[in-house]
Parts: sequence; C-alpha cells; structure tokens
Amino acid sequence: LLEEVNSLPGSRAALVSETPMSGEYLTHDFLVEGQQLSAGEEPDVQTRSVEGDYFRVMQIPLLSGRDFTPQDNENAPLVGIINQSLARRFFNEENPLGKHVRWARDEQINWITIVGVAGDIKHFGLGEPEEPALYTPYPQSGRAWKRWMNLVVRGEGAPAALAHAVKTRVWRVDGQIPVTRARTMMEVMGASVEARRFNMLLLGVFAAVAM
Repeated sequence: LLEEVNSLPGSRAALVSETPMSGEYLTHDFLVEGQQLSAGEEPDVQTRSVEGDYFRVMQIPLLSGRDFTPQDNENAPLVGIINQSLARRFFNEENPLGKHVRWARDEQINWITIVGVAGDIKHFGLGEPEEPALYTPYPQSGRAWKRWMNLVVRGEGAPAALAHAVKTRVWRVDGQIPVTRARTMMEVMGASVEARRFNMLLLGVFAAVAM
C-alpha cells in the first residue's frame, strides 16, 4: 500500500494507528527495566503503532537516536521510539537510548529497546497537553485484533484530487478495503477544538443576553 501511494507524484505516505490531534488513543500499562512495582501499580502510556516514513511525513522531529527502518519487522528484536513527555517522566536526566521497557500485561516478557526520542505533538487537540507515548513499528505491534488504520499522505495539489488518487491506489491493493473519512489535517485540527469553540460561543451568547 505504501509503495502504491508513494508512487503518486509528489506524495509521501505513512500508516498510523491513531492520528495526531484526533483524540484517538490506546493505552497500555508498562514497566521500565529495573522498576519494582506491584501488579496494578504500573503506569500507563499512550501506545502508537506506525509504519513507513511516519515521523518525516508528520514532520515530528527526532531529537535523538534513530528512526524505524524496514528491518524493524516482526522477526527483528523489538524496538520503540518514546516522546519527550515519556523521557522526562520516567528517565529524568538519564539518556533513555538503549534502555528497555515492556508491556506489563503481556503473557510473555518481551523487552522493547528504546532507539529514539521524538518531539511531543498535540495528539489530543490544540489546547490539550501531550501524554507520555511509546511508538512501535506496526509489524511488531502484535495486535491481530486491530481492524482499522489511518493512512496519512503529505502531497501536492488539491486535497480532493489527491484523496481520489489515494483511494484508487488503495483499491489496487485490495478492492474490498473500505476507505472512509478522508479529511485534511486542517479539518482534523478544527474538529479538535470544536467543543471548546462551541462552549465559547455559548458563553458569548449568554453574556450578550445578560448585557
């Protein structure tokens, strides 16, 4: 799918489980190697599975370490990229590169090596703070139950024309894949502040009526 979309003139694509500023999220209890916590005391972090040239497509800076590569597949050692919020909260002044974390509820103990630190983003909306997050390569996510995915494309030209071209490429791969909710990032960003905008409008109306 990524090869098909990336072959469109002027486009770069990536797959991501939860889109920035969408408010979509999955969390998982996790542990840092060396931590001694009782069951149920483990902190939870945002878990974000990505595939392709995600950080460059979304223009999220890598502050240290490396990006994911095609070699980070289901047969390779588990790797992860953490965001600044996770690095600050759980590693303080330590260098997190090379450290190990794991999901606390997995039946088997599988350590994930931290290979990079990415900048924080506005995942939950423009007015909301970022949460600690761990990015993993989608082939290593081990989530056979997932039946959804966001395809993010950075391209040139009119968004509507690009969306049509992208759908055509998706259906080249598999004509049975449903492609829904094609939106620009400006529309996603607008939706993220919609509730706050509505509340401010109500407040303004009530203030005007009171005057």
